[in-house]
Amino acid sequence: MTAGRGGGRRHDRNGDLRSGSGGAVDRGRRHGFLCRAAVAMGGGIWSMHFIAMLAFVLPVPVDYDFKLTAISLLVAILATGAGFYVVAGDPQRR
Repeated sequence: MTAGRGGGRRHDRNGDLRSGSGGAVDRGRRHGFLCRAAVAMGGGIWSMHFIAMLAFVLPVPVDYDFKLTAISLLVAILATGAGFYVVAGDPQRR
């Protein structure tokens, strides 16, 4: 359920990357879409892994540091954003 909510959240918004005239969308809208998609997908991936870590039972006490956990969320979002940016490519080169 978590993977479905995180992964599919922004994929139904293909219209965000196209304008009505069939041309390229302005740079601000495109970057905005890529950022929102990175937060949705990166957050979904991170939350799925974090839920699995919370569910994993070890014979020793385990504690999660808030700062380190927040940094791991940021890394997931940035890595996903970089991947989306590379895959989306530069619309001026097409």
